[in-house]
Amino acid sequence: QNLQLYSHSPSTGLTVEAIGAEDSTAKKLVIKANVVYQSKSYKVVKIKEKAFYKNQSVKQVTIGKNVKTIGKSAFIGCKKLQKVTGMAALMTSFFAVLSSAPIASTVEEDTIL
Repeated sequence: QNLQLYSHSPSTGLTVEAIGAEDSTAKKLVIKANVVYQSKSYKVVKIKEKAFYKNQSVKQVTIGKNVKTIGKSAFIGCKKLQKVTGMAALMTSFFAVLSSAPIASTVEEDTIL
């Protein structure tokens, strides 16, 4: 199963941020819109700085609809990354933080969850 790691700060309420991949060899990353922990639902609103930095395996990323911020260098060095799907509004921000990674693919507006 493709699991991402999430972090919660009590000061942020019922929100969390994606902080990395549990399996660094996964070819597909899915940043969920929501995660459930101890019977509480948390919105995933951010991808942390350097969360997937230099991930040498990832080829595809799907970003959940609640993600509003992508941290600096979150995907820098992901040389095999070819496809990103998710909220179209994030794509400008995403490519700004990804600017040094060679991406030769299309971006599709498509969310999961």
